[in-house]
Amino acid sequence: MYRRRNSLRLKEFDYKKEGPYFVTISCREKESFFENKPLKQILVTNIEKLENRFSITVNAYVVMPNHVHLIVTLPENDSFSLSKIIQVFKSLVTYDARLRGNKKRIWQRGFYEHVIRNEKDFLEKMKYILNNPLALEIKKRADIKSALTRR
Repeated sequence: MYRRRNSLRLKEFDYKKEGPYFVTISCREKESFFENKPLKQILVTNIEKLENRFSITVNAYVVMPNHVHLIVTLPENDSFSLSKIIQVFKSLVTYDARLRGNKKRIWQRGFYEHVIRNEKDFLEKMKYILNNPLALEIKKRADIKSALTRR
């Protein structure tokens, strides 16, 4: 039986409201689906289609092995909520992956979002996106070094 998780969404906030949002979408059970180059390309292609499909702006994104970070800006008077956009996006990636032979469920339920409130917040999230691959590489090298010193 599934337990309903508490929502991380802001109460009383309209997620159709124009403005930038920082979004993290994770893979099911932290599986590294996007180390697979064809699946990563499917993901990138669908991210790039988001702007035309929903009239939003994708300010930045980074694809990590088991998750993706995006900064998206919703336009004024948008008819789609952030949740609907992410739901459709995840469905499209899953559908395209299935066409290429992937039978596994890719996505964890839900997603994490942060309403970007000002320019400083925007720049911090942008910096996080840009530094995320570097942080992963540093961690990998530290893990290798640690494994070598334990021998």
